[in-house]
Amino acid sequence: MDSRRFDDLAAILARTETRRRAVWLLGTVVGAVAVADREAPVAAKGRKCGGKHRRCPIGRRCKIDNDCMSGTCPDGRCGVCTPLQLCGSDDLGACQCDKAFPSNEPTCVSAMPLGLTVDDCAKCPVGMEVCVTINGTLFNCYKRCGSRR
Repeated sequence: MDSRRFDDLAAILARTETRRRAVWLLGTVVGAVAVADREAPVAAKGRKCGGKHRRCPIGRRCKIDNDCMSGTCPDGRCGVCTPLQLCGSDDLGACQCDKAFPSNEPTCVSAMPLGLTVDDCAKCPVGMEVCVTINGTLFNCYKRCGSRR
């Protein structure tokens, strides 16, 4: 860059109006990025969930309980279900929250007309994603609420 062009550019940047405009623009961009980052979904960015799409993981935006894998939508975000609470529904009826074994993580499970009881979670058939202990030695196998058959 020749010295004359440099001097012209330096004079433009030295003006108060231009500096204020630059600071305002920078603040606007940084603020917009901060808001967008705060509003970003927790998981599966760019993938839709809830409604007619697959259920949303904890932390994603929701409108109703059935939008969430947990079957719980307090305050517009998917939350953790509480054991023994009803948590949404699916084509088999109302779902209930139970503690998955061995993680003890609260999980919304589908109601089953005839539950499958096994003596080892490894014996749960394919498609049964949640194992719940009955008494420490026997277990019931369930699908997550809203899972496809």
